[in-house]
Amino acid sequence: MEPRTMLQQMMNSLNYNTNSLARATRGKTKQPQIHRFLKGDAKEPKRSTWMPVAALLEIPVDAFYDPRAADAAWEDFQRRRGEGWSLPPAEDVKPSRADDVAMIVRRLPEAAQLEVLGFAARLLAASLPAAAADHS
Repeated sequence: MEPRTMLQQMMNSLNYNTNSLARATRGKTKQPQIHRFLKGDAKEPKRSTWMPVAALLEIPVDAFYDPRAADAAWEDFQRRRGEGWSLPPAEDVKPSRADDVAMIVRRLPEAAQLEVLGFAARLLAASLPAAAADHS
């Protein structure tokens, strides 16, 4: 089985699309990377790209490169699905607030990013003594 066929079948089985799969990896693998792989545009993607997806689906990362490993991963996936293994429904996979904030900050110019990070550090430092006093 071709690795991209394996991934598409797994996504279909879970009712996931490229967006929900990317969100399920908490943005560690991006939607365009998944899309390019499924369309065959990414011939030899980096292993680091697929490690979060492999961990999420509980399959070896080699399944994204080797058709024999993809066959074995698909068989194991079907067995686990038959035993009730699942991921959260795709509609329940939402980005965290931290992911939202990080995305916004990354879009700012570098000087503004440093200003936001400096503000966050000052805010955190100001809250630490108060938090320590609350716990004593």
